[in-house]
Amino acid sequence: EIALCNVERYGNVIYLIPKEENHFLGFSKAQLKNALCKSNATDKDYYLSQFVILTLLTEFFDGQGSSSKSREYMRVGELQNCISRRLKEGAENVPEDQEEQAGIAFSNMLEAYEALKSDEKGSRARTTKEGFLHHILTFLQKQGLIEYVEQDEMIKTTKKLDNFMDWNLLLDELGGPNHVKNYCAAPIMCDTVNGTMEKRLSYYYIGQFSRYIKKGARRVASTRFTDKVETAAFRNPDGELAAVLLNRTAEDIWMSLRVVLEDGSEVKNSLLLKAHSICTAIWN
Repeated sequence: EIALCNVERYGNVIYLIPKEENHFLGFSKAQLKNALCKSNATDKDYYLSQFVILTLLTEFFDGQGSSSKSREYMRVGELQNCISRRLKEGAENVPEDQEEQAGIAFSNMLEAYEALKSDEKGSRARTTKEGFLHHILTFLQKQGLIEYVEQDEMIKTTKKLDNFMDWNLLLDELGGPNHVKNYCAAPIMCDTVNGTMEKRLSYYYIGQFSRYIKKGARRVASTRFTDKVETAAFRNPDGELAAVLLNRTAEDIWMSLRVVLEDGSEVKNSLLLKAHSICTAIWN
């Protein structure tokens, strides 16, 4: 509730679903509507933009092998045809009086899609089908999720998106579900029988990076003089330095930290790194 998210189970899959006005994970509904849709956009237009993204993900990630990824690239025209076909199929198979129960209003989205003009000249206006898709693809590219090669009208997914689609933050008590049944652990394990959740150590390890490494940070060089400790250092956009330190051993380790600043001056600190622990050092 604090994070404005729902945890839902559909069939054998558990989802962490941000609510529409969520400001903690990604973009709010208002921000997405402004970025993806025309200036006088309605909710129909907004949900159509989300349907476009879901269709893109479905086309790329429906594999049943060791990875969910099933193809390397897709042409924009093919995506446009898929969207049109899926909307028409949905509207035909789900009557309007059953759409609320089904949880998706195909008829409204199809109406919004057909209201967009077609322009074979490659218009970038959000009032055309081509322009509507263009702005969605450009947005996804800015987020580092796809490579949108405009001159070839080609779409490719990035490693960031590939890893996101194959990586699990939340799993059930068996370590699944999984499309090839290779069950494993996750940062959060959900006991669907007793209705409880357990945060594993990896959850807090990830927190050292997500809490202190800010969006837009850049990796900076760091060195160490022992293989007992792992280090990774970053400079945040506000100039703050953050170094994540991991003690891989069963012994406490005293560490001396030395930071060389751009003007050649040095800042020295020391700290005790507990056995099998992780911490982050901050320099303002």
